[in-house]
Amino acid sequence: MPDPIEPDPVVPEPVVPEPVVSDPIEPDPVVPEPVVPEPVVPESVVPESVVPEPESIFTERLVLELLRPETLEAFLARDHAAGERAQGRTLPEGFLSPAEDAFLKIQLHRMASRPEGQGWCARVIIRADDDAVMGHCGFHGPPEDVGRAEVGYTVFPDYRRQGYAVEAVAGLVEYARSQGQPVVFACVSPDNVASLAVVAKLGFRQTGVQGDDVDGQEGVFELSF
Repeated sequence: MPDPIEPDPVVPEPVVPEPVVSDPIEPDPVVPEPVVPEPVVPESVVPESVVPEPESIFTERLVLELLRPETLEAFLARDHAAGERAQGRTLPEGFLSPAEDAFLKIQLHRMASRPEGQGWCARVIIRADDDAVMGHCGFHGPPEDVGRAEVGYTVFPDYRRQGYAVEAVAGLVEYARSQGQPVVFACVSPDNVASLAVVAKLGFRQTGVQGDDVDGQEGVFELSF
């Protein structure tokens, strides 16, 4: 018998698995942190033409506040309400009388011609504990213009005989000393007993006599440091 014919072995084709395509995984978006710029602080630029307002003079009981040019202009125009608005405070009736117009005009001229010297001009006398306006005081103007540091003062009747005039003038004297002035002057009428007592108490001594167009003859008093 012939040998049996064996069929060729069936070799199965290899099964190639289909590739599994997965959805692409997108990374979370990277959100950068906001960059906050450092604040730019501009340098303070003060034009040369702008002159800071002089500071008030403080004593134990008083504040000697500079009278603003706008205040003086308002009183020259007989506008009391405008004067109060300009100064930022209530001012008593008769605060600056028409008799003082010539003085106010001189003060305005000196404030305008030498703004940096306004500390040498007129001031309001204010009682610190209740803001009562008790009078006015100050210098006649910058020593460069007047020729010397000369004080003047007016305390209203309701506030006299309480040492306020002495305290106000002492504050002015200390201001002059702090500005390098070696001598402070005051001119007082021989009939003004109260003012004579003020300068005497502060150590002024009479060194002469002068004539004044408004007040007549006055004694010239000096206080040297």
